[in-house]
Amino acid sequence: MTVVGKILVIFNLIFSLVVGGFAAVDYAARTHWAKAFDDVKDQNTKLKSIAESYKSEADRVAKERADLYEHLTVNRINIDPNLKDQPDAGARIAGLAVQELRARAKSIDELKGTVSDLNGQLKVEKEKIAGFQSMEKTMKADAERRTADSKALRETLKTEMDKNFKLEEEKNDLRDKMVTAQIAAKTLKERNTQMETQVQDLARNLAQMKANSGASAVGGKGANPPPENIEGQVTKAEGQLVSISLGADNGLSKGQTMEIFRLGQNPRYIGRIRLKEVLAKSAVGSIEGKTTMSIQTGDKVASRILGGY
Repeated sequence: MTVVGKILVIFNLIFSLVVGGFAAVDYAARTHWAKAFDDVKDQNTKLKSIAESYKSEADRVAKERADLYEHLTVNRINIDPNLKDQPDAGARIAGLAVQELRARAKSIDELKGTVSDLNGQLKVEKEKIAGFQSMEKTMKADAERRTADSKALRETLKTEMDKNFKLEEEKNDLRDKMVTAQIAAKTLKERNTQMETQVQDLARNLAQMKANSGASAVGGKGANPPPENIEGQVTKAEGQLVSISLGADNGLSKGQTMEIFRLGQNPRYIGRIRLKEVLAKSAVGSIEGKTTMSIQTGDKVASRILGGY
């Protein structure tokens, strides 16, 4: 509200009070004029005091207004050089100031509205931030849980790797033992083969010695062995005929003789056969002379027994 508006309000108030006083006096005069007179007198005194107070206030306001106009008039050049030669520059400047204040008040109201909107947005953003913080807390807890799970998995993996390393070492140890055992088995097999060969040689020697000791009984004369020393086995024996696993491919021919013997725990020289029919891979012979025992399938047959007859 401007200074002029304030002064008008004050005068209107005074006028209203005076009119009210006069109305009260008129009423009192019509009813209780004596008492009303005293009351009106007191009210007039009070109104006079109030009027003087308002008049003093109005004078002060008027003086401040005049001082303001004068100040604005004196400083009009600094405010607006175009108002230099205008005597009512103070009033015009005051009007402009009032307009500026009103514009600024409007701007302030608009800014208040903007601030209110921003406060609303701020509230929404705070709610979002609270939601994000809650999500962050949940995600942090989940991350901690996953970290704990990862740690447990790493420990489990380390344990399993240690077990695997131990199993690998055991496997390598077992493999080394297996290789050692294979080497030992191979060595034993070779020794067993050598021993079997020696046993067979001994059996042949024994058979030869027995053959030499009983040469008269088995008909040692008339032997006609093949030129090469070859060995085979009896595949069939029926009566005086004996089939063997050797034939012409081994250098055999009709009329040649082959010696029959048996190996095993009790090696024996059995007797001699003479070839009657020779095929490529087999031959059939007849028993010559007496045999020490009956010939069986699987018995050994050779052109010589350790080079002897």
